[in-house]
Amino acid sequence: MTSNSNKEYNLRVYIPVDFPHSCPEMVVVSPKLTLKDGTPIPTVSDSFHTIGEKEGYVILCHFIPKSWKSESTLYQVFMKGRLWLEGYEGHLRTGEDMDVFLKHQHEETPNDNISDTHTRERTTKCPCVMM
Repeated sequence: MTSNSNKEYNLRVYIPVDFPHSCPEMVVVSPKLTLKDGTPIPTVSDSFHTIGEKEGYVILCHFIPKSWKSESTLYQVFMKGRLWLEGYEGHLRTGEDMDVFLKHQHEETPNDNISDTHTRERTTKCPCVMM
């Protein structure tokens, strides 16, 4: 995917077995994500919209899994990935947290009894990127 500044990024989407009934995960495969100061981007961060790690890559927060609908599309996932990349580049230009550039999506009702750790991480903090 090419950003507005013409920088190339490789995104990977992990499609779950029960797709489209479950939310896919998305990571940036290349380039390696770092903060403006050169340190690695946090793997779990509200302000950077990251929710964990998969196969050594940072998982981007793009949808609240609980809010995912089977009508949601991979196109929407990639468009949210593109928005995330623009927020990331905003951070690289200014040093500001990505929250300055990205809105948060808000969950309608909290779910404190989530058994899946990955889903718990996603819904506990980063409320995901809005389009």
